[in-house]
Amino acid sequence: MENNLTIYEKYSTPPAWALKEIQAGRLKGKTDINPQWRIKSLTEEFGLVGFGWKYTIDKTEVIEGANGEKSAFATVSLFLKKDGVWSDAIVGVGGSSFVAQEKNGLYVSDECFKMAITDALSVCCKLIGLGSDIYSGSKYDKKPTVEPQPKTIPEVKFMVEAQKTELIRIASLSHVWNEEEIKGILAFASNSKNTFDIAKEKIQAAHLKIKERVDILEAKAAGL
Repeated sequence: MENNLTIYEKYSTPPAWALKEIQAGRLKGKTDINPQWRIKSLTEEFGLVGFGWKYTIDKTEVIEGANGEKSAFATVSLFLKKDGVWSDAIVGVGGSSFVAQEKNGLYVSDECFKMAITDALSVCCKLIGLGSDIYSGSKYDKKPTVEPQPKTIPEVKFMVEAQKTELIRIASLSHVWNEEEIKGILAFASNSKNTFDIAKEKIQAAHLKIKERVDILEAKAAGL
């Protein structure tokens, strides 16, 4: 049975293909909705444009800003037909940059009114629930960064075993391997209080120590 939220909830979550993360500007990290999805949704629900839904462009204007910049604005009215009856005007105002100050000087957009009208229609569609999950922030907006937690066992043990194999390979070259040192490293790594980075530093220090021994012995051998 249809209720007042039927259309609102039906189109609250856009499909994945219609979503794109904004990469720059003040809205960086937010989610942009492909305007074609709104047109498809209106057509699916109400019929072809002009027959089941339509809009009028009520006003366009250019407003001057600072440093020679200008913005284009459009006011549109969206009309929907349901059960053979046209709705009252659903009004939306949208805007887009007309003259923008960029690194190489002023840039003039020849699509500013088209983009302003598209933006205004998105406002109208928002009023009937299209993409409401995006605007409410309940889905898809960039989540706060969570600091990674320090790794402990078993990650450390896995790394220790790999380092142990390499240490044994190096030590075996000149018979300077000390089994007690490896036991100490493994005991250190098995202590859950020690993080991955601390254990890694400990193992790398032991690794360097073994290499130094090998280098000394090889130097002595070369001098014989």
